[in-house]
Amino acid sequence: MSWFSRLNPTPTFPSYTGPYKVGSVDVEIPVTELESPSPAPDSSIGTVAFRIFYPCEPSSHERPVRWIPSPQRGYMGAYARFLGANSAFSDIFAVLPQLLYYVTIPVHRNAQLLDPPTESKRWPVMVFSHGLGGSRNAYSHLLGSLSSHGIVVIAPDHRDGSSPISYIRATEKTEAKVIDYKRLPHKPSPEVFEGRDEQLKIRLWELGLIHSALLKIDTGSPPKNLDPNQTSRARKTEHNAILPMFHTKLHIHQPGAISWAGHSFGAATMVQFLKSAFHP
Repeated sequence: MSWFSRLNPTPTFPSYTGPYKVGSVDVEIPVTELESPSPAPDSSIGTVAFRIFYPCEPSSHERPVRWIPSPQRGYMGAYARFLGANSAFSDIFAVLPQLLYYVTIPVHRNAQLLDPPTESKRWPVMVFSHGLGGSRNAYSHLLGSLSSHGIVVIAPDHRDGSSPISYIRATEKTEAKVIDYKRLPHKPSPEVFEGRDEQLKIRLWELGLIHSALLKIDTGSPPKNLDPNQTSRARKTEHNAILPMFHTKLHIHQPGAISWAGHSFGAATMVQFLKSAFHP
């Protein structure tokens, strides 16, 4: 670490521990382009969103990714409300912590996928579901570390009210939407069970859609990605080439090939998801 980096007041995450550099891309797909595993629990949710962490070419020098995504003020205010602040204080809080706006995670945006060194020429794949108060970035150090050791990790952004805030892009059939955190008591009750069951329905539906998206991406028919993944220096050709680079690179077609993991409510989600899966 250089003396200049030591003097930098902006907090940073430590480097990943594995031998590979890590790339990352955000994905948001209209649900109409995917095979739905069940009727949509909420017809106003027009997209499914996730971040992909993956081993990338060692020569990659693309710009890193902000830990707090855009719109940062909206996310900061939402986290303040999640921690118990009232709306007025959370609006003030969202303006104050400027240093947090510049915190990055040690991944390379839109970097070229590294060719798998495995015998199958495919990377192992994990889908990791976040818990209450989480998001696609909340476990970035853990998931990026896994990718640095040779795993493609999918981090869903669940739109069930378990994130402090969720932004949904408009599609041809649905309007843009913002979903705030759904606060439920921690004390068990019929109302709490009903609320969590409603969230689980959305989460399981999203996981089925993500599985459908991965199959399309790997077989060379990537669905439309609404997230531009562009910086001021990015080119449209780069955006269009992101998902196709995963063609035939994902070990996902055999039953049991994908690892399904999660933390807290995300772990409960995966247990229910695997209980619901059937392979003839």
